[in-house]
Amino acid sequence: MARLAARLRTYAARERLLTVLLVAYIVMIPLDPSLPRRSLRLLEPRVYAALVALLVASRGLELSGLPARAASRLLAKLRGRPGLLYSSIVLAAGASAAFMTNDAALFVYLPLVMSVERILGAPLTGLYVLVALSVNTLSMASPIGNPQNIYIWQHYRLSAAEFAAGMAPYTLAGLGLLVVYTALLRGPPARAPPPPPVRLDKPLAAASLAAILGVAVLGSLGMQYEALLLAVALVGVARPRALGAVDAPLLAVFALLFIEFGEASRLAASHIPVPATPMEAMLLAAGLSQAVSNVPATVLLAHLVPRRLWIPLAVGANVGGAGLATGSMANLILLRLTRVDTRSYHRYALPYFAALLGASALLLALG
Repeated sequence: MARLAARLRTYAARERLLTVLLVAYIVMIPLDPSLPRRSLRLLEPRVYAALVALLVASRGLELSGLPARAASRLLAKLRGRPGLLYSSIVLAAGASAAFMTNDAALFVYLPLVMSVERILGAPLTGLYVLVALSVNTLSMASPIGNPQNIYIWQHYRLSAAEFAAGMAPYTLAGLGLLVVYTALLRGPPARAPPPPPVRLDKPLAAASLAAILGVAVLGSLGMQYEALLLAVALVGVARPRALGAVDAPLLAVFALLFIEFGEASRLAASHIPVPATPMEAMLLAAGLSQAVSNVPATVLLAHLVPRRLWIPLAVGANVGGAGLATGSMANLILLRLTRVDTRSYHRYALPYFAALLGASALLLALG
């Protein structure tokens, strides 16, 4: 028994976020005995299936050696020019997010940054956070850039062109801030030592990239279960061992996050005022996103916000994703997959969030 207790303590210390979420779930049950019965619905199985599919594809991509090979070549071309290296990665990640969703882009570019970090032998905390900020910000450009955009696009029956035009000024403001923020980023000189030999598993790399693209397309069409089957089939056929390497505790972490954020948004619903002006709608969406994450906040507010206020709702939800770590699932993915801690994340993210919120408020007032 003592040995089991010691093992549990060790596991809890290693998986702190999972432990905290599990304890929080247990504490919630006496407050609402119906929670276990409603947990599957709160989990949002379709969204969760898409997330698991991305985790499978991302793990396959990392094991294929493609990010490490790309990092070596990128460093060789941009030797001694860290500013250009960082801005290339940050802006490419954000541009990709507009077409393949922010979470999918993050799963592609995080392994790349990890490989750059390993080659340089120095921490790249700021670059990690900027990649997350970039995919959250620039994904607002298109109706398929992130889950909240997809929901707003469908809920208000907007055309793709109408959505893109409405979000363009705010996207450009975010792009400008990203360029400035990246220029100010300090990091180790991008002087690559002789790159280590990297064995590229071409079948696994191709299967993983195809899986990520397939998940992005099928997810935007509401076919998340099919996306999961596609990712498992492609990666599993290419290299079965890659499926066994998927981070199981991470799957549990995201399941609990979905359930607990969903419960929090349900409890908050009766206390939320109906916004009457564009500024109220934007600030409410950005603020609520900090508490329950931007996707649950969007779903909740879309039933209160009239169609004429869809732009401030979308802007607030997207800007809110760049705030606290809880503001977006992409932020939580970053914290779980890398060695970036919450304090370091907020040191970079909160000034950017304040600047982006201020710029968006100014644009909204002028518009």
